Amino acid sequence: MPIEKFDHKVAPEHHSQPTNWFEAAYDGAASKVKSGADKTVTMVKEHPVEAAVVAGVAVVGAYALLKGKADFRIISSEAKAGAEAGAAELKGAKAAFESPALQRKTIDGAVIPDVARPLLEKGSSLTTPEALAATTKKYEAGLTDLFKLPREAVGEAGQGLDQLAAKTLQSRAATTGERFTEAATKAEAERLAALNPTLKGVSDLGGAKVTVLDQDHLIKLAGSDLQFKFTPQLGQFLKAGGKITEEHIGEAFAVQKGGSKKLLGEILVDLKHATTADVEQAFADQNTVKAALKAAREAFLAKF
Repeated sequence: MPIEKFDHKVAPEHHSQPTNWFEAAYDGAASKVKSGADKTVTMVKEHPVEAAVVAGVAVVGAYALLKGKADFRIISSEAKAGAEAGAAELKGAKAAFESPALQRKTIDGAVIPDVARPLLEKGSSLTTPEALAATTKKYEAGLTDLFKLPREAVGEAGQGLDQLAAKTLQSRAATTGERFTEAATKAEAERLAALNPTLKGVSDLGGAKVTVLDQDHLIKLAGSDLQFKFTPQLGQFLKAGGKITEEHIGEAFAVQKGGSKKLLGEILVDLKHATTADVEQAFADQNTVKAALKAAREAFLAKF
């Protein structure tokens, strides 16, 4: 139920003038609480993301108290740091959407940049014969580099499969375009264990020869991460066609960050930055590029 503002002129019969100091104090306190609640509800409705940040800061403070941090200077410091971090994240949401160095962490804590997909300028196109030829040529060069990657690695002293997985992902990231998450590193460690069953459970791979890539996985990478690396995102096709701007992409990304499960194209339509027809055309252009890259990959793999 919405909280309504109290106005003595509109509803004097509900709040008669107090007859003593206690009633005066009570009435004044009730009025201030109601006014504060009104402002809070309005702020949450108008600024849901910022409100979530403030709520998070409050949780940090409460948690600090429960953990015994009774020094309010500490809580204040943590709250200030949380608020500043939240504000920085909101401010940088647009710029970070397709940054060439989106940061993620491996399970050992190393920070490694993702490989970003191409950014397009307004008026550019990747669906003309000339543009498709140039894109497929770059992709073919990437395929050549991919299949030149070493198939084996020598374990280092004190290194386990988890650490080796993180290192192998890091060493080939620029070539394959793979992204780094804890889940991806864990999956890589499991894949290495399957390729090297005799090393399963070994905590020290020092001096051991480890198979890190086989033909099947190279073919999989060629059709997934590497192709992804050379395919612009949907928003970029819309931007190239003059339908939206980079700021619109950042705004849609912020909506996703706020908890929306909708796809980028759906959000752009909801925000009235693009029409359904615009999004469908962008998908068609993206699929044209994907089809060209698939044909180039099949022709490349036919040589093996």
